[in-house]
Parts: sequence; C-alpha cells; structure tokens
Amino acid sequence: MTDLLAGHVDMMFDNLGNTLSHIKDGRLRVLAISTEKRIPEFPEVPAVAEMYPGVVHTSWFAIVAPPKTPPEIASKLSSAINEVLRMPDVVCA
Repeated sequence: MTDLLAGHVDMMFDNLGNTLSHIKDGRLRVLAISTEKRIPEFPEVPAVAEMYPGVVHTSWFAIVAPPKTPPEIASKLSSAINEVLRMPDVVCA
C-alpha cells in the first residue's frame, strides 16, 4: 500500500476494507473488483468476471484467540462479533 500510494507500483489487488478510506479520499481509484458481480458500493466499477468469465476471488478473515481461552470468554466474544456483523452499516453482501 505504501508503495502504491507513493507511486512506486502501478496497481495492486487488496481487500476493500484496507483500501476504502484511500478510495474515498481520492488517493486510489478502483479499476475492477474480483467478486462475481458488481457491488452496490461501486456500481460503476466492473467485476473482473465481466471481462474474464470465471475469474473470481474472494477473501475471508478469521478472528482468533489463544488456545486456552476459557469457553465462556470465547462464546461471549463470538456473540459480540456476530452482533456487530449483523449491523446494517457493517453487513457486506
């Protein structure tokens, strides 16, 4: 990201969560997205699959804790995280 913003590289693939603030402030321009279809946040941006059918890439993230985390703590964290992920301003289709 540092090299892209500094102009040392011409483009990169990254997750929207890592780049959204730079896109919104005009420091980066979205050329395409790697999901199967266009996304509501950027309806004008084509999906790579529109130009190259079958080319799709998605990412997932994990939230982890130490292996000896007490089950009640892990359950509490899981519930809180799931609650946040259901919030309308967090949900990503």
